[in-house]
Amino acid sequence: MTNLQNKTQTVSADLSTMPAIGAQYRYSEYTCEKVERSEDGKDVYLYYTFNNTHSFVVDFGLPLNIRKEDLNIAGNWTSASIAGAKYGTATTDADNGITYTPTQVLEGVETLRLTLTGDTGSATHTIYIYPATTVYYEEGFMTLTGFTGGSKGTEKQATEAVGAQTRNVYGYDPAYVGTALDSQATSTTVGSTASFSFTGTGVDIYANCGTDTGTVLITVKKESNIVKVLTVDTHMENGLTPVTGSANNKQSVAAKNVPIASIDGLAYGDYSVTIKHVASKLGANKPVYLDGFRVHGTLGPTHAAYKADGENSPKIVELRDLVLKVQLNADASSSDLAAYKEQLKKLTDSQIYKAAVVSIGIPDIEQDGADGDSVKDLVDNGPKNEVYLAPSETLVFTIDRAAQVGVKCLNGDSGKIESTGGTDTTVTAQTDMFYAVAAGTVTITNNGSGTLAVTELKFTSNT
Repeated sequence: MTNLQNKTQTVSADLSTMPAIGAQYRYSEYTCEKVERSEDGKDVYLYYTFNNTHSFVVDFGLPLNIRKEDLNIAGNWTSASIAGAKYGTATTDADNGITYTPTQVLEGVETLRLTLTGDTGSATHTIYIYPATTVYYEEGFMTLTGFTGGSKGTEKQATEAVGAQTRNVYGYDPAYVGTALDSQATSTTVGSTASFSFTGTGVDIYANCGTDTGTVLITVKKESNIVKVLTVDTHMENGLTPVTGSANNKQSVAAKNVPIASIDGLAYGDYSVTIKHVASKLGANKPVYLDGFRVHGTLGPTHAAYKADGENSPKIVELRDLVLKVQLNADASSSDLAAYKEQLKKLTDSQIYKAAVVSIGIPDIEQDGADGDSVKDLVDNGPKNEVYLAPSETLVFTIDRAAQVGVKCLNGDSGKIESTGGTDTTVTAQTDMFYAVAAGTVTITNNGSGTLAVTELKFTSNT
């Protein structure tokens, strides 16, 4: 018997009115197969019921390959067809299964219908593709005017069923490590624009930055209403204290995948984003290199799929905000610094940081060299959404529950994450990825030769 469906349950029935031994019947919901005749002359049949729905979750705007093994389908396909793709394209064949390729930003659940034909008939399967709590898209998903280059990416992302709970597709996708993602959209002319739309609760925008890169104006709208305007200088330079690396050249680097804007806490809805290349203080046409964006909460903050994976209701906090908060509070006795703290509050709506106002049960965080001058230097010259660690530098914080921390190599080779009761992790990727850490003290050390970037903490729930 060739079974083109996903068998989930077997039921025996004693029926004497069915046809001869060996007869087989296929219905829309089950297959009936006669298997033996009992001693009293009655025929015994097996009824197989099927669950022809399959759910997968993705966190990357890359092609997804779904094999027939992933669908738990036995038997051979003599022919197959697939329909229903709304946000991309889907192809299928008997040898390779299904390849789904997103061509635009997912705004909801993608629903595919796969029809298989074999030597015993046909069956139809419904395949749901859920965007994860965050989904990363390469710069090729933007509409580019005046920018050149850019790619949607060609690597395959991880294939993971909802409820698998390995969390490879919640910011851990192995594709983040791939070098094939080393692409960018380039503008050398003021006035160039890049735009995209998304459904969700927030967005991060990434760029490749250096000591000679330019400035962008980012505008976020909900329908025709402007909800956020940010002017972001993407160039990186050493400041005046060890915090920004004047002594060790920490920031005079060519840095990839830098989150130049982190816009979160938006009311769930549909938004449009425009990124415009504008004049820089370094010169009129300093280049801008866009390197993708990450959408938060496409399906809203809670969903049954997220609950099944322990990724429900994510709360994301920028570690840089926490560092600033601790340093500002620790040095509040300085009148100059107190005035600077007030200035930070006033800049909240026009800058790409939130003036360190977050508190969610993180009792302790520290960074070496915290003083008033360091805080001012960090705000003026430091990364706006990251904490940078030079070789041998360490960031230590304490959390009261398990979490995930975003870390990447700004340049160079590696860093190390240690957590109380957790598994030590070596970081080598230059793309921002999440790594699991246990409750207690978390120590992040740059044991490599380049600069390590620490970005966010993510807390999730299974309720």
